[in-house]
Amino acid sequence: MRVDTEEARDRWHWWSIAELATTHDTVRPKKLAMLLADVLVADPQGPPVDLGHFDEDADPE
Repeated sequence: MRVDTEEARDRWHWWSIAELATTHDTVRPKKLAMLLADVLVADPQGPPVDLGHFDEDADPE
């Protein structure tokens, strides 16, 4: 996946979990909303939350 710097600057904003879950824009990893919800309720002193592995070049739209 190639994102030009100008494109990245043009469309940035902070996303809510609801926005991530319902957007038609490309978001990687695809299940980011679900993963983020898990991270936000995790014990900050607990073990790291595994976000999994994905290959954005091989991950079909």
